[in-house]
Amino acid sequence: MIKNRKTETYYSTEKKLLYKKRKQINNNFYLKTEKRFSRRKLTTINYKKYKYFCFYLFTIFIIIIISHKFIYQNWKGPLKSIKINKLNKKEIKYVFKENFPNLQDSFNNAKDFLDKCLSNSLINNETIKNVEESRVSVIIPIYNCNNTILRAIRSIQNQNISDFEIILVNDFSTDGTLSIVEQIQKKDPRIKIINNQKNMGTLYSRSIAALSAKGKYIFNLDNDDMFLDKDVFWTITNFVDKYNLDIVGFRAIYSCYGPNILTNKIKDNNFSNQTEDHILLQPELGLYPIRPDYSLKKYELFDSFLWTKCIKTNVYQKALNKLGEEKYSRYMVIWEDVVSTFFLYNTAESMKYIGKYGVLHIKTIGSGSKKKISIKEMNSYNLYLIDTAIEFSKDTFENRKILVALINDFFKKKQLEETLKSNDYNKKLLISCLDKILNMKHISDENRKKIRKRASKLKLLKL
Repeated sequence: MIKNRKTETYYSTEKKLLYKKRKQINNNFYLKTEKRFSRRKLTTINYKKYKYFCFYLFTIFIIIIISHKFIYQNWKGPLKSIKINKLNKKEIKYVFKENFPNLQDSFNNAKDFLDKCLSNSLINNETIKNVEESRVSVIIPIYNCNNTILRAIRSIQNQNISDFEIILVNDFSTDGTLSIVEQIQKKDPRIKIINNQKNMGTLYSRSIAALSAKGKYIFNLDNDDMFLDKDVFWTITNFVDKYNLDIVGFRAIYSCYGPNILTNKIKDNNFSNQTEDHILLQPELGLYPIRPDYSLKKYELFDSFLWTKCIKTNVYQKALNKLGEEKYSRYMVIWEDVVSTFFLYNTAESMKYIGKYGVLHIKTIGSGSKKKISIKEMNSYNLYLIDTAIEFSKDTFENRKILVALINDFFKKKQLEETLKSNDYNKKLLISCLDKILNMKHISDENRKKIRKRASKLKLLKL
């Protein structure tokens, strides 16, 4: 068989071309795979580095979280322990937070403490002795409270400090209260009794007791209330000593009182939401303790509860001397705490709150110095409150709001014309108060017009 050379060469050349193409394709394939492999290798190496970096970052983060509590306590506290007041450049130390029992636990403690106070035996019977220097003076005005005064006194006697005095001001009681406290006094020389020759009211009774107090600190207590537990004096006075404060406010629990049983319907006092490191009193501005995040539109937001305060005796006495005997001798059995608020807070230079529940405020009927108060008497009390507020308030923007709220509220009272007609002193006092308020520089023209318009409706007044 004869082979055709041309076809053979054609086939051979074609095979060669195919071979070359295949080889080229294979080479390209290998090259691509190498590149892919190299890229994969490269990205794998970077991922490992990133992975280790993330691991180190995560471990550092965990360590910071674990040690955050210790770092916060040891560093944040000292760094924020001092605040410089821009007005007087004084250093004011913040109050550290303390852990105290909550509302329900404090109420349960009060139940146990009440049982002990109602019993005839005393917890610290061996500590009853006459002390020359008292650390605490407790003031209790008493009027017809033969059913409640024993537990109030026992809650003081059962405190875990013994260097205190109890000043009882008998406001002309008629129900045998005096004989009960005299019997207790025979067994406890720390009790002092002051007898009013007539019914003088709560403001006068507290004032004369404060002026005669010999303790370093004063606590006020109503005759139907009691202290919550045995460490109230010790905790609060140590707090005052540590920060050198003039006034310290503490918490209270409100409750009703049945036959020797406290009801479960309890509530906290209005100022329990105060933080322990919140500065509430700035005398250079004339501000009064007001709940945080509240405006000054309503003067009821004042912390005017005198029985939730520990006050330095020298500050209390200084404020009363500034007020004068003529004014604190005025008969008052309602809003006397608010009156005391103005002259005490404007005399003090420092005040803070503590998260301690100190007093159990028990609502009982007929525990005041006078059971029935007429509307005219209440109007007179309001007018006296306004006069005291003006006298002790500074002419600032904040006080302007307070005084305008007080005077506008007074004009809404019932039987106001009858009150002014029946008493010339009240009429003159109101005219004097209006003149002082209208002449204050921070009173706006709009408020002046409103006050004058309301005053003009009372035809008795000529401004």
